Amino acid sequence: IAVRYSELESIETCLALKGKVEWVFIDNLTRLPIENNAFQRLRKHFKLCIVSPELLKRNEIEKTKKILQDNPVDAVLTDDIQAWQE
Repeated sequence: IAVRYSELESIETCLALKGKVEWVFIDNLTRLPIENNAFQRLRKHFKLCIVSPELLKRNEIEKTKKILQDNPVDAVLTDDIQAWQE
């Protein structure tokens, strides 16, 4: 079971489910929600999976990869495996 974190769901919603779910899917509907040390706060309690921007018809994989260099995740949900492996 997983919970979603995005511009629409608060980090508090995720943290309220610690101990009940193992994964947080980080959805970037229009942007990657990384403010207020969100990744670090979530990483303390969950495994993190980012939803790749190409699934939302946005060509921002390289931009997202750069952001994730400082905010590592455990998995990426993508249709473009090659772009994420480069």
